[in-house]
Amino acid sequence: MVPRISILMPVFNGDHLLERALRSILNQSFTNFELIILDNLSTDSTPLICQRLAEQDYRVKYIRDTQYRTTHDAANYLMGMAQRQFCISACDDDIWEPELLEVLIGLIEADPTAGIAVANCRNIDLEDRYIGRPFLRKREVILMELGPFFFWLSYLVKRNVGPIIFALFRTEVWKNHASFITFDWTGADVDNLFVLSVATDHKVVLTERVLFGYRAKTRPKPPGKKNTFWSENWNHYRYFVPHQALFTRQIIALLHNSEFNLVQKIILRVRIYWAFGIQILFSFPIGLILSVLRRDKNQKLDQTIANTRNASIRLQTKETGYLWHDAGEK
Repeated sequence: MVPRISILMPVFNGDHLLERALRSILNQSFTNFELIILDNLSTDSTPLICQRLAEQDYRVKYIRDTQYRTTHDAANYLMGMAQRQFCISACDDDIWEPELLEVLIGLIEADPTAGIAVANCRNIDLEDRYIGRPFLRKREVILMELGPFFFWLSYLVKRNVGPIIFALFRTEVWKNHASFITFDWTGADVDNLFVLSVATDHKVVLTERVLFGYRAKTRPKPPGKKNTFWSENWNHYRYFVPHQALFTRQIIALLHNSEFNLVQKIILRVRIYWAFGIQILFSFPIGLILSVLRRDKNQKLDQTIANTRNASIRLQTKETGYLWHDAGEK
C-alpha cells in the first residue's frame, strides 16, 4: 500500500525523549504513512533508537545526514523527500494523541479547497502531562477558518506558530511556497512568514480539540554554541529590536504582494505596526524580567533533563538487535 502521508522529523541528540515521540506516531489509528527521520549528526544514542525502530517497522525511514543543519534547513531538506499526497512535521520530543492523523486527514478531505488542517495543542512537561492552556482559543479557531484576511487579523498579534507549523499540509501546497528562508542571521520568525504566506493563498481548517503535546523544555544547542545566561539575554536584547523591525518589513512586503483589497491591506498594515509596538514595548522587556526571575527554575529544569537522559540510556545488545529501556517505563 502506497503511503498517503509523509511525516518529517529532524532530530539532533534527542535520545532521552525520542522514543516516546516515535511511539506516539507509530501508534496512530491512521496507519497509512511513512515516517522519515533526518539525524543531524547526533552524538548520543539517537542513531541506535532510530535504527532499531526502522528494523521493527517498515514505515520508519532513518537517514543519517552528512552535515549539521539548523532546524529550518533540516526541514527544507526533508521536504524534498516528501513525495506523498500529504505531509506533516513532527518534533523529536512531542507526543501525539492516537487519533491526530485520523482527525486531520478527515478535516482536509472533507473540504477540497483546504490546503492545511490544524489541530490544537498544549504544552507538556517531562512526564508527558498537559500544562497550561491550549495554544489556540475558540475565537481564534473561528476567525482563522473565515478566510485569509481574518486569519492574518487573528494571527498577527500572538504569532503563535506552534500548532499551525505542525499541521497536515497538502504536499503541493507546502512545496509551492518558499518554505523556510532566513532573512537575518538569527534565523527567527521564518516559520511565521511561512505560515502567513501559505494562509494567504490557501484555506485553513482547524479543530479546537487538543491532539498533541508540545514539549516545554530547553532544547540541545548545536556544537560550539556555549553562552552564559546573561550573555544570551544580552545578545537577545541587542538583536531583538533590529530583528523585529526587519521581520515587520518582511510581513509588509508579503502583504503588499498579496491579493487582499485596499481596505483589507490598510487594516492589516495597522495591525502589523500595532503588533510591532507590542513586541518592542511589552513582550521582550517582560520576557527578560521573567527569565531573570525564573533563572533558578530553568537551571533546575535543565538538570532534570540531563538526569532523564542519563537514566534513560541503558542499551543492551542481543541477537535480535537493540533493546531500549526507558526510565519512564514501569
